[in-house]
Amino acid sequence: MHQMQEAKLQQMRFVNDASHELRTPIAVIRGYTDMLDRWGKTDEAVLDESIAALKSESEHMHDLVEQLLFLARGDAGRNTLTRVPLNFAQLAFEVWEESDMIDASHHYVLGFDKSALADNRYQTVGDIAMLKQSLRIIVQNAARYSPAKTPITFDISYDEKNVQVSIEDEGMGISEAAVAHIFERFWRADNARAKSNDGSGLGLSIAKWIVDSHDGSIDVLSREGVGTRFSIAIPRVALR
Repeated sequence: MHQMQEAKLQQMRFVNDASHELRTPIAVIRGYTDMLDRWGKTDEAVLDESIAALKSESEHMHDLVEQLLFLARGDAGRNTLTRVPLNFAQLAFEVWEESDMIDASHHYVLGFDKSALADNRYQTVGDIAMLKQSLRIIVQNAARYSPAKTPITFDISYDEKNVQVSIEDEGMGISEAAVAHIFERFWRADNARAKSNDGSGLGLSIAKWIVDSHDGSIDVLSREGVGTRFSIAIPRVALR
């Protein structure tokens, strides 16, 4: 009975949080629609501002709904993983390469030698698209909460059991108290909320779901004012 009550409370909190997150973009869209109706027909500046805001908020709502659906499917066991042999170093390199290409405001550092891309010691089995998504979420958070022109470093390692990708930034960092909550749905630290309203608070929950579904783990090492390092470890496959 206790587990059922706790599950019900979690479901209620999730619905309440989702409703709160959707309320803001809906209010913005309604506000700009009203402004367009009143002045946008004759004022080009109002028209341009309103169109830009409506596009931005509709994209935000789309992303939020897609994230909610992903988590809902995951909770219901309907997210299907396509597991194939892969080199985790290769995935990290590809995410590093695309990040360096699309984000000129940060310095993306490849902290490992490209010879690792063909090294079987970094071999694992998993869903390529989903593991890439988990890495992208970590990178996007690093970029969002670190100053422009600071480095974001990709590195890899392995041991007898796991192959690991780490992504480290020199951003605002996360307090020790906050680290315990960062994978909770819709949760964002106070300093993150103050800096940016772009995030939904769902990204890290999705990343953790993906890693958990691969029997892996995410470790976080952070210090306020210094930076944060996320490390994703996935079980290693020893090839004969």
